[in-house]
Amino acid sequence: YSYDAGDESNLPTCGGTEYDAETVDNRVFYCIDDGNFGFDEPYLQHVYEDIGDFGALTLLANPFATYVQTLQQFPGVDTNADNAVLGADCYTGGFAAAMFRGVLLVDPSTGQPQYTLSPGDLDETISAYADYSEARGIGKDLDVTFLRLRAFRDGFLNGYVTCSNYASRSPARPRMP
Repeated sequence: YSYDAGDESNLPTCGGTEYDAETVDNRVFYCIDDGNFGFDEPYLQHVYEDIGDFGALTLLANPFATYVQTLQQFPGVDTNADNAVLGADCYTGGFAAAMFRGVLLVDPSTGQPQYTLSPGDLDETISAYADYSEARGIGKDLDVTFLRLRAFRDGFLNGYVTCSNYASRSPARPRMP
């Protein structure tokens, strides 16, 4: 479900709740109650144009990771708990790794990947996470962005299997130099 938070006649609902523009401004999300995905189209257009295609794809992949978590009954996903958010970031990293390795979206007739990562795509992910934090009003708390990127990195380097580790732990604050 794409919407424009600036157009109050077209705002998304979730579980019967009608959201106001402030709540959904610059947002990309999965509604567990309705099984729908939503995104603020002008915001994603900004990410695509100013950061890059993989930055936008990263932000779109994250709610799909939340959907996977609901299927797996990941604890905290229904309350948007910190461990579930980081678990989704980890799954998003696993998705990026699958694209990097060329094992995702393979053309069945040729056996070749249809999409792969290009130089700079992971930089776009970092920029998209930072921009999203800023756009959602938490950009001044760099710990949040670094925690999310650490979870993404964990999924990218260690695969999906490591993402279940986030189900049972509270996120530790990163050590800052």
